[in-house]
Order: sequence, then C-alpha cells, then structure tokens
Amino acid sequence: MKHLWRIILLFIVVLFVSISFGAKPIIDVSVEVLGDSAIRNIADGVFFSELLNTNKFTVALEDALKTLLSEMRLQDLLSTENVILSKAEQARGNLSVLFQINSMKTVKEAKEYIINNISGDYIYYAGEYIRVITGARFKYDGKNYLQDEDGIYVKGINGKYYIASTFYSRIPHENSYYVMEYTISYELKYAEQTIGDTFERVTAVPLIVHYYDPYNNKLFKNQLPSLNIFNTIAQEIISEMGRRFMGLSKLYGSVEDVKMPRVLITVGTNDGAKPGTIFGVYDKEQYIAELRVVRTGGDYSECEVTFVRKGSTIMEGMKVSEKAPDFVISFGIELSYSYSSDGINLINFNILTKTLDIHREDIASFGFGFGYTLPDFTDDRLDVSYAHRIISGPLSIYGVASIQFTDSNNSYDIVAVPKAGLKLKIGFVSFHFLTTPDFAIFEFGGGISW
Repeated sequence: MKHLWRIILLFIVVLFVSISFGAKPIIDVSVEVLGDSAIRNIADGVFFSELLNTNKFTVALEDALKTLLSEMRLQDLLSTENVILSKAEQARGNLSVLFQINSMKTVKEAKEYIINNISGDYIYYAGEYIRVITGARFKYDGKNYLQDEDGIYVKGINGKYYIASTFYSRIPHENSYYVMEYTISYELKYAEQTIGDTFERVTAVPLIVHYYDPYNNKLFKNQLPSLNIFNTIAQEIISEMGRRFMGLSKLYGSVEDVKMPRVLITVGTNDGAKPGTIFGVYDKEQYIAELRVVRTGGDYSECEVTFVRKGSTIMEGMKVSEKAPDFVISFGIELSYSYSSDGINLINFNILTKTLDIHREDIASFGFGFGYTLPDFTDDRLDVSYAHRIISGPLSIYGVASIQFTDSNNSYDIVAVPKAGLKLKIGFVSFHFLTTPDFAIFEFGGGISW
C-alpha cells in the first residue's frame, strides 16, 4: 500500500504544480473619462453623446488595458522578476488612466483606390500604387524569379518584382471619419515603484467606409457601429502605452499575407525585427496564434506559425504584437487502473513525453513507468508505452511492452509481454483496450492523463 500512496502523492504534486504554474500577480486598472462642457454643447451626432454620456468607452478601455497587461512581463515593466501577469491572483499593483477629450470633428477623405485581394491589379509600395500582373505569383531561388502559385512575390507591369501585399483596384470613393484629439495621463504603481506620463494623440475613427465586392463588381458603403469606435480608440491607446511600458522595444503590426504555415507581417528590420523574434496574433482582443520570425526585410517579416488556437484562422489585417514565447510543456503524467482477462488488477503510473501538433494537441506520446498488482502490491513491472493519434481525433493506436521481474530460485527472471490496442483520450480522462499478439489476454482500463 505504501507504493500506491507514493504514486498518488507524486501525481497530485505534479498536477498541482502544472495547474498553478501560471498563477502570477495582476495589476488592477481604473479609467476616468472627461469631456469639456463646451465640447458637450457642440457635440454633433449620436456617437458624441454616447461617448460622453455612457460608460461604454470606459469599460472598453479598461478591458483593453487589462488584456495588454496580461500579455506583458513584469521584468519589462518595473521589476526583474521572470513572471507573467494573469488574472489568477489578487492585484498587487494599480494602473490609473485619465482620458481627456480635447476636440472632436467629422472629416471626409477622397480615395482613388480600394482594397480588392481577389482581382485587384495594384499594390501599394514606397508611397505609390503600382500596377501588377493579376494572379501571377513568383518565388526567388537566389538567382531568378520563378513563377510559383505559392510564391510571395508579384511582378509589376514595369518588369520589377515586389513582395505580395494587399491588392487594390482603382475605384474613386469617399470615406468619413470621426477625428478626436485627446490627452492621456497614466500612473502605474507596482512593487513600490511608479512610472507615469502624459501624452496627446489624434485618432481618426471610421464612420462611413467603402468596400468592394469583386464578384459582383460593386462598391458598398458601410456605416460602422459606435462600439467599433470605442474599441478603435482603446486599441490606439494601449498600443501607445504598450510601447511606453516596453521601453519602445515591443513591436506592433498586422498580418499582411497568409500562406500556411507561413505568414507575412508588416514589421521588418527597419522596426527592429530579427529572426527568432516571437509575435502573437490577435483576433480583436483574443490571442489566437504565435509566430516566429524566420526571415526579414525592411518593412516585412516572414514568420513560421508555431501555434494556432483550434477553430481559429489567421487572416489578413489581424494585429500582431511582439511577445515572450509561450511556455509549452511537452511531457505529462498518467495514473490509470487496468483489469486483465486473466484476473489480474493493476495500477499504473507513467511519465509521458509528447509530440504536439500546431494546436498543441498530442500527436504521439512515449511513456515510461511502473505497474503494481492489486491488492497486495507484491509484483511490479516496468511499462514502456507508445501512442499515436489516428488522424485528428481523440483515438490513438496504443502499444505497451510490460517487463516483469520475477524471483525464481533466488534469481530474477525478466519476462517481456507486448500488448497492442487502442487508447481514447477525452480531456484529462483516458481509456484503453489492449491484447497480447495471440489474443490470449485482454486488458481494459482507464484513468487520468495530463
């Protein structure tokens, strides 16, 4: 029985450490929004009254700032501790933000080109729109540009080659924007240290924008909801504050092109990106993917996708932000019970090393551990196991080699018993079925697997 308690105790300790590993202190956030009375009197339109008379923007900005702080390391802020902020513990610091509206107005902007990534024949490069050969892609082999549908280059009608980016069509139209001038004052207190500053910004938020339907060759007008205005201003503010918190070392940009498993982003060597730099991809405020830079240019970086949340898709225009690499554990533990058709009951404890896919789900695992017979724990065995996932489901092909040590005539005999079958894993719970090669013995079991 003492062996069983040792196994259970070790399992509980490892599980507790794994669950609590990321539990780190957080920073509380408070936001105050002010608008001059004169601005209230001249406020024109529903948006202005909504912004000044409700707390929607306050909530949006608070949530955006909390998201920002949850992604940043304290060592890059105010201390040298190698920890990551999370929402798992009581706040140990405070960020106070004062948002002061100085002026607001509506402006119109005439545009000659519009985004059309389906049949567009222009790209924007070095301050001008350049016409390119529609639909033709090229790759560079170090000497020549070769036509390749998976290439990242396009050819201009001027004969030059360019990194494929957003495509445009020449269709004149007019967009409208809210333009807001505002002042931000902030104070961040943590670990008996304080940093703060005041800065002014001008943000143009889309009110009426146009988009092009290439399939029907039509131009559509879209009037954006006020919630989009709140979120846009909030993202502008946290981007600026993020750069200040990170000592201007954190890089921001967006996804420019996606050719899985490679992604092109709008951050390059001119911005400080270099091979090995890690970026997070965000669908609005939700973190969905991790990128690692493999090659850089002046204003772009080619990245390898190292992780993408299952069910999420990396799309052009999504925001990217420099971040610390995710902490990924590629090993696990398993505690299970088995019943054998020869009447033997077993308890098994295994340590697993795992191969993970791009969603960080198990592809295969190799296990090494011990098994004990119940209820007396008189016989023990060494188990070596291997499981490999079938396609992308929870079912795996499962094999186990049990090496038993028996005491016979004052000497130890080693008997290896191979078994094969299937393993079903749902969350932290697993079930397995095994049989010997001659189908003489069958084994059923299940347990907790992490």
